[in-house]
Amino acid sequence: MQKAIFEWRKPMIPHSEDAVQVTQHFANHFISQARKSPNRPPADKVLDNLIYNYSPTFTGKKSKSFEEVYIFS
Repeated sequence: MQKAIFEWRKPMIPHSEDAVQVTQHFANHFISQARKSPNRPPADKVLDNLIYNYSPTFTGKKSKSFEEVYIFS
């Protein structure tokens, strides 16, 4: 879903304004659906669970699909 915005390695992935807007539309729809869920983490655990607490690993030269990945062990 995020390829048009964040992935630049493959020239066949469109990065036009329309491509970015379509990606944003699908992301907005996904989030609006997720917000309908009653599931919520406890308020005191929200900051502990942010993706920003982890470092991505650059895989651009090794991976054919993604430039960065998160590895959890």
